[in-house]
Amino acid sequence: MNKTLSRLGFLIPPGNPNTEGEVIKMTAPEFSIHFTRMVAHGETGSLEGQDERNQTQIDHLPENIELLKLVKPAVIAMAHTASSYTLGKSNEAHLIEKLEDQYEIRVYYCFW
Repeated sequence: MNKTLSRLGFLIPPGNPNTEGEVIKMTAPEFSIHFTRMVAHGETGSLEGQDERNQTQIDHLPENIELLKLVKPAVIAMAHTASSYTLGKSNEAHLIEKLEDQYEIRVYYCFW
């Protein structure tokens, strides 16, 4: 039987070595999972330049979402806790609302 799986999309920071493996292990067989790396420059895992890297990742979300939407996910989860520190709670909520309206897809923050 060839049934269609629900697709889940994940936006992952470039220096995160864990999320894909953890998500793959947790995913039920009725889902297919799809990842794309967010854009950031500089040394990952360092506090030096962290604010700039966070802002770069936020600024490039439209490009990342466009790439991920090519596989037509049902939802997109952004596994990037640090962007919450940069944006703050209200700006984070505004960004999610803006992305959902612009791309007509549910967007979630997931905290790893």
